[in-house]
Amino acid sequence: MNRQHGMTLVELLAALAIVSMLMVASMSVVTGVTRVGRLSQRQDELQSLQAGVRQLLEPDLIHARRYRNTTDGFEIETLSALAPQSLQRKHWPAVVTYQTRQIDDQPWLFRTQVVGAMPPVRQLVGGGISNVDLQDASLPDVLDYDLWGPAPEVWLVTIHFSDADRQPKRFVLQTK
Repeated sequence: MNRQHGMTLVELLAALAIVSMLMVASMSVVTGVTRVGRLSQRQDELQSLQAGVRQLLEPDLIHARRYRNTTDGFEIETLSALAPQSLQRKHWPAVVTYQTRQIDDQPWLFRTQVVGAMPPVRQLVGGGISNVDLQDASLPDVLDYDLWGPAPEVWLVTIHFSDADRQPKRFVLQTK
């Protein structure tokens, strides 16, 4: 009997089917790992951005006397301002505005402070933030736009993002 050393057509097709299934399975694993990595990176960016916003906001809100929400952010009358050169906190009365602006179809949050006759100081807080709302945590509703109200003892801060996948982030800040 003469035995051939090659594969039959059926064996070859079966081997190709198995290899194809292994490739599809490995591609789905790689895709899943990549997706998880991207989500993890976005979560880290979100936490970093939220921490940065909170770090800037806390001293402004702790020393706030009154505030008002605007359509693209809010304004605070505060007794704490950043020195223009050193960016160290000083006990100067100031009006601080947090405002979103569109640059190349991307929303960016800016912090602008005005202290007396000094020129305004503007800082970039972060990108991808469509709005930030302030609310007295003891009240059920957000203060009407452009209406000044007294600074509450407990603030509820809501950060809205332009990315539809990101839910608004809220945190509470107690000032007294």
